[in-house]
Amino acid sequence: MLSEGKVEKLGRAPKTVYRWRSAVAQPIKSTERVAPKEAAVLKKHFLLISETGELHQGLDGFEIWCRQRKLPLIETIGGYIKTLEKYATYYNAQGFIDGIEKIKSTKGYRAIYLDGQFYLDFYAIERIGETRLGTLLHNAKQGQSKSLMKMLVEEIGERPQELVEQLHVDAAVSSPENRTVLD
Repeated sequence: MLSEGKVEKLGRAPKTVYRWRSAVAQPIKSTERVAPKEAAVLKKHFLLISETGELHQGLDGFEIWCRQRKLPLIETIGGYIKTLEKYATYYNAQGFIDGIEKIKSTKGYRAIYLDGQFYLDFYAIERIGETRLGTLLHNAKQGQSKSLMKMLVEEIGERPQELVEQLHVDAAVSSPENRTVLD
């Protein structure tokens, strides 16, 4: 299939990926009309990193994602925005997800003396998969990419410091899963 031009080879052994030529990630540049408000939501929340490491953000990335899955663009954008709205209910007024209620049901919770656990975003959401931060985290760790790690740190910005100040934190502990626990 490679010699017939049906697939293309990316990378070198042992990290070789083959993909169908028709699946090459190029924006559709759809003639379908996307509302400016929807395009703004996609710009803020959607990021696709191809198997070759190319970043596709916003509408361009979402078009590629839809084409790879043979999904209708406009209908899928609507579903994505509804899913984001559903998950928005988990954020507190300061824009953090308080994860303490979920962890309270964990066996041995009382023995770890945890006062709080907060997240900036979900790692993944239904039907779509990884969120923007989830995509950056996964690819930065998987590829040991300093540029993606830098992008992740820039996206997170001063948010951890804001949380520390809001909660008057006097100690933080890093867990083995690379999560920071505040006390």
